[in-house]
Amino acid sequence: MNKRDRENLLSIINGLIIIIGLVIVFKLDLSFYWLVGVIIGGTLFSYQIIGRMIPIKNTKKKKTQSKTLKTASKSSKNETKKMLSEIDLLTAKIESLSGEEFERLVYLYFKDKGFKPETTAKTGDHGVDLVIKDPKDGLKIAVQCKRYKENIGNKDLIKLEGGKRFYKCPGTMFITTSNYTAKAMEFAESVNMELWNGLHIQDKIGNWRNEEAKKSKLIL
Repeated sequence: MNKRDRENLLSIINGLIIIIGLVIVFKLDLSFYWLVGVIIGGTLFSYQIIGRMIPIKNTKKKKTQSKTLKTASKSSKNETKKMLSEIDLLTAKIESLSGEEFERLVYLYFKDKGFKPETTAKTGDHGVDLVIKDPKDGLKIAVQCKRYKENIGNKDLIKLEGGKRFYKCPGTMFITTSNYTAKAMEFAESVNMELWNGLHIQDKIGNWRNEEAKKSKLIL
């Protein structure tokens, strides 16, 4: 029983007790003080004694528990979601990949090109997704990957520039499926940061995927 229904029931019980008390007072021709006592006593009896016997149904708690269970179930489904295999990454449309899958695709690309990539922590990565070593001179490059539709602004580039110091990388590279704002491109030029946009993805990673697919006898 919820709080409103409980209050309504107590009001009805209180009214009945008072009516019965008044009938008794008038039948027995009792004094005015008895009348007042019946009203006060009936109210106290209904709310203090009977009220405690009728529990309130805690609907909020049940709703919260239900919501928690649904959230936990949803999280569990997300955690058990099957990650794409390397072959699937070669054939799947880039726009259909998750952010993590796009990072894996970039990782595989650089690995195949001899860059010896290393992944960073999923949280607290300081704006760096991969650290790759240039096969020519061995210099480390901090890489950030973003599968975005919106243009990349200064904020992400500045974070990557700061992250390269944490990983002790002389170079930086930002890779996105979209493009960059004019301010972002100005900043990248000022710090000598290499930028890849959607066209670079198609030209470099796209062509590489086609070659790998042919080797595996797959059709893109």
